Amino acid sequence: MKFQQLIDAVQECQCTYGGGPGVHQYQTATSPGHINWAKISNQDSSKILDFLNTWGRCRLRRALIPNLTSCLIKIVPFLKSVQPLNLEDAQLDSLVEVGRERLTISRVIHWSFDELMNVQGFGPVPASKTLHIVAPGLFVMWDNAIRQHYRMRPCAYDYTFKFLPKMKAELDEAVHDVTQAGCSRREAIERIRQQGQRIWGFRESIAKLVDEYNWMTCHQ
Repeated sequence: MKFQQLIDAVQECQCTYGGGPGVHQYQTATSPGHINWAKISNQDSSKILDFLNTWGRCRLRRALIPNLTSCLIKIVPFLKSVQPLNLEDAQLDSLVEVGRERLTISRVIHWSFDELMNVQGFGPVPASKTLHIVAPGLFVMWDNAIRQHYRMRPCAYDYTFKFLPKMKAELDEAVHDVTQAGCSRREAIERIRQQGQRIWGFRESIAKLVDEYNWMTCHQ
């Protein structure tokens, strides 16, 4: 993915969807404090489900809320270790502290994704979007069209060890493209972030900009 391809896709996404209610729904779902990650309740699961069914275009039954709550209570203590991370800087094989354990980032992701997939009625699409709500800077969402475009299987393994590394590689190509003008990697990343903010009028994570590139590329 070249830098201009990324920016053109983000611009097209804004022109296509920027005037609808989805922007506000997304900002609300990912805003600090909207979900009480410190003490997950059925009310928080209900908010996530509403987001997945409206903005995320999923078809999840409200009957699964208690099971989703139980799953989140189980995985969020692990996901908190990766919550501050972002796609552009994270090394997925590096270690993070989880309680008294040291686990690789990829192990935390793989296990958490798998646990979400074990919630009856859930699947790989809502799993990726739920993880994005938890850590919007790190997780790139996928849907069936995006997954099939990249020839990924609908499972935790492919999301963790194939899809996310592929998204990081695509982003690195765009960053490298910008550095050819003589700037540093950090300056290139900030330029991408600023371009996204200029287009949308607010600051999005780069992982979300990559998602917009995927959406506009894979849904033609």
